[in-house]
Amino acid sequence: MVTMRGFCVCRHQARSHREDYSCGKCGCREYERPLCSVPRCKHEERGNGLCNLHRIRLRRHGEPEGGHGARGRSPLERFFDHVTVTETCWLWSTALERLGYALWRPAGNEKKVLAHRWSYEFFVGPIPVGLELDHLCRVRNCVNPDHLEAVTHLENMRRAQPYRVRR
Repeated sequence: MVTMRGFCVCRHQARSHREDYSCGKCGCREYERPLCSVPRCKHEERGNGLCNLHRIRLRRHGEPEGGHGARGRSPLERFFDHVTVTETCWLWSTALERLGYALWRPAGNEKKVLAHRWSYEFFVGPIPVGLELDHLCRVRNCVNPDHLEAVTHLENMRRAQPYRVRR
């Protein structure tokens, strides 16, 4: 298929092509598309200097190299990509589970974990056996370790009593 984009086989740029789709310099009618502008990508450019794969990644993740793998970035950097820091809380801004607690994958291929538990273990230390985390701020999608306290289940339920909704 002849197209005005890219280069002719003789490597003349598209702007030198005539309306009859022949090259203005050499007269040939064979054209190649330039390659994707992402380093090490061998696919043909399909628009905006990117191949289809990198155009989709740009639209989904905001960068052509993608967002899921995010190679070379630490889990902490990726963690804060999902956090909106307010004056009081660190609010999780992406996936929430059914009850409103934050979910995330510390590494791209690991299973999902509760983000407030990961935050507490990363910044404070391991959660003691037999204890669970209580949100002192009462905001379920808050992942600020200063707002989390390891308590027994009984204590957690006692503290939650005034905030419970009766069904």
